[in-house]
Amino acid sequence: MKNRYCILWIASFLLIFITGCRREENTNGLVYMEGMEHLLAWNEYGYYFDVYSETTKDKVRDGIINMGKSSDDLYIMVESAGQERKIAIQIFIDYVQVPIIVDGKEYFTYMIDADDSFSEEFSFQLGSGIDESVDHKMLAAMTIFADINEVNILTERTSDRYSIAYDLILKFGDSDEKSLGTERLYGYEKPRESYQAMWEGLIINSDLEGFKRKFPEKSIDATAGEKIKLQYHVGGFQERQEAIIILSLGMEQIQINSQDYLICTLGDKEICNGILEIDAPDEAGLYDLTGWVIKNPFSGSEVEHLPLRATPRFTINVQE
Repeated sequence: MKNRYCILWIASFLLIFITGCRREENTNGLVYMEGMEHLLAWNEYGYYFDVYSETTKDKVRDGIINMGKSSDDLYIMVESAGQERKIAIQIFIDYVQVPIIVDGKEYFTYMIDADDSFSEEFSFQLGSGIDESVDHKMLAAMTIFADINEVNILTERTSDRYSIAYDLILKFGDSDEKSLGTERLYGYEKPRESYQAMWEGLIINSDLEGFKRKFPEKSIDATAGEKIKLQYHVGGFQERQEAIIILSLGMEQIQINSQDYLICTLGDKEICNGILEIDAPDEAGLYDLTGWVIKNPFSGSEVEHLPLRATPRFTINVQE
């Protein structure tokens, strides 16, 4: 079982870079899995995720989704192989999670029950009104094993290979002259310290003594409603840029330091270390903390259409 999860995580990310975000004509000798449009035959425990509109469905993915109006259909493509999985879909507009409408029913987080050979396209509409006079950012995230807590996954340590998420630009109608409506709602975080190292990404753990940049323990304990303090390391990216941190608990976005997200400013290859605070749920149970770091979130001119870096996932055991 342990080797199966390792193969899954490695294969899913290799898939993205080998096949891209849409299937081209099969002239390159690649062999696709039977019944799949995107998963390669060797990727026995892989998974795939894509989001597009009617007008961008057959175009090369460049991180921009064109829509006529905000009520138009958008599409999700999900493939999953090798085992049954519960898959969570989250959509964020301007970095705040919004409900989506699937088959006339509204969902805050949409759950998919995937069998061991799953390939399906879903249409959905955004469940909240959007100002169409400006462009917007849309973060789309797929998280596998949404019904299995990290503490119960049979691996020795946590991993950041549980999701595929993209930071996209939504453009409405003729938007060549439109500006990006996504705003900086909060001030920059003041890090505890900054340093440089041969590493990049996002790590969150409960080490408030040594403040080490290490994978978190598979679970931590908390009481219902408790203020939980954690530490983060974020950055290591090429060139100076802004970045934001978004977190979810139990597959739903949560507040961080009483904000929807944290904004960091990073120097070239700089890593920032700081402390953040979240609220434990009021009900006892197991909740997995998941999250992503987004580079240059307020740029409306271009996006890097690659999967976002995720923080290693861990479980918060909330007790009465």
